Amino acid sequence: MHIVGSLVQGHRRLTYIRGSMSVSLVPEAERDSRGARRALVLVIALHLILLLLMLRDYFADNDLGYHISLARQYAENGVYWWDYLNWAPTGRPNLQGPALHYAIGFLGRLMGGDGWAYINAFSILAVGQWAAAVFTAVYFARRFGGDRAALFAAALLTPGGSSFSRRGRSTSSSKSATSGPSCSGL
Repeated sequence: MHIVGSLVQGHRRLTYIRGSMSVSLVPEAERDSRGARRALVLVIALHLILLLLMLRDYFADNDLGYHISLARQYAENGVYWWDYLNWAPTGRPNLQGPALHYAIGFLGRLMGGDGWAYINAFSILAVGQWAAAVFTAVYFARRFGGDRAALFAAALLTPGGSSFSRRGRSTSSSKSATSGPSCSGL
């Protein structure tokens, strides 16, 4: 990265990097922290390992079941414009974007094409979405706030894996307002 120029305004430093501007709220000397980087790797790795270990026991609730059923219909029919399965008997237009459903359907077909294959495909992609969210937050937090901000961002997002259910019971310590019996699959 080639820094072209720098301007200090109050407590913020605006750095111009080849036509783009990076706003850092943290002084340059305080941005790097070897301990925060090590803790960041440890927090993300620990949560990723726990998520991967629970894939076999993943429990799909009502909403996830809906998306898994749409994915299976996409995999078996190619397109799925009218949803008779979830909105029987008359059906309704399928209003969901197809990208995630195609991905689940494709992976489910690769894994065998039975009902459990689609559930497992959904679980794998859910962990992938979690990883994408964590790494995106860490990237921008580190870019704008340094290593400690990246650790804080990861620590805020990584407990989200605890909202995955195991055998129908939520593993998170507190329930949200929408986690009643109709939403949590209990």
